Amino acid sequence: MERVLGRLRGARPGPTLVCIGGLHGNEPAGVHALRRVLERLAPRVHAMRGDFVALAGNRPALALGMRFVDRDLNRAWTDPHLDRHRAPGAVPELVEDQEQVELLTAIESAVAEARGPVFVLDLHTTSGMGSLFTTCADELANRDMASAIPVPTILGLEEALEGTLTAFLGLHGLVAVAFESGQHEEPRAVDRAEAGVLLTVASVGLLPEALLPEAAEARTLLSRDAGHLPRAMELIYRHAIEPGDGFVMDPGYRTFQPVHRGQEVATDVRGRVRVDQDARMLMPLYQKLGQDGFFLIRDVNR
Repeated sequence: MERVLGRLRGARPGPTLVCIGGLHGNEPAGVHALRRVLERLAPRVHAMRGDFVALAGNRPALALGMRFVDRDLNRAWTDPHLDRHRAPGAVPELVEDQEQVELLTAIESAVAEARGPVFVLDLHTTSGMGSLFTTCADELANRDMASAIPVPTILGLEEALEGTLTAFLGLHGLVAVAFESGQHEEPRAVDRAEAGVLLTVASVGLLPEALLPEAAEARTLLSRDAGHLPRAMELIYRHAIEPGDGFVMDPGYRTFQPVHRGQEVATDVRGRVRVDQDARMLMPLYQKLGQDGFFLIRDVNR
């Protein structure tokens, strides 16, 4: 798979929207969605202001259908790590080291060629059902970008996960949002990812909605699938796991499902795992690879 899935350069200067699919190899929905969007936008490139860039994330892992080959590509985005692997003569130690360097180079190329502000949308899916939300570092510019996608925004998640791509890009001055569009194998996850990209294209100013009639349908799709959930929630707990923990999530849990203090939700080598407060479940782990068993979130009032 090529790194640059496609690039559309508008006839006039304007913002650049960089979209990334497949940062985790078992999450191909974003890649499929970006190819659809490229086909939709190509006939209208003459009316675009700015640039649209679609990138593939972890290509070897995508080829294998695995979350990662050697390490999680969304957990080591730090300057010291990248400086070490981009130094002259550096030899990649792991598959993901090479992928990270190449992906960052592609992002930097898009930034260097930008003719206006740069926005990044990172597309993901989850192993459990019920997932449809955005997350970003809690800054106004990120919130504004996320608000164009009519699904809940989870605040505090970026701060709880070390070394994510969107957090790294934010520290380097870019507006960056991650969008979780559903469960990995759910066909509708591709439709939702496409809808989120189209709405972001309009919101950042690449194309006005008058020239993007698909935006109205996209908004309806996401609003309907998000239901009546609050538009903002905050992280209150992360259940971190290690390889030797033997963590197994109980079947049937979904993102946003209410759970109650004392409720048993999983098993590990120490026995049954219970939650210690009333909350909502977020991203219960139903895959072999991962460092997060589940998260707990609570509603944030307006």
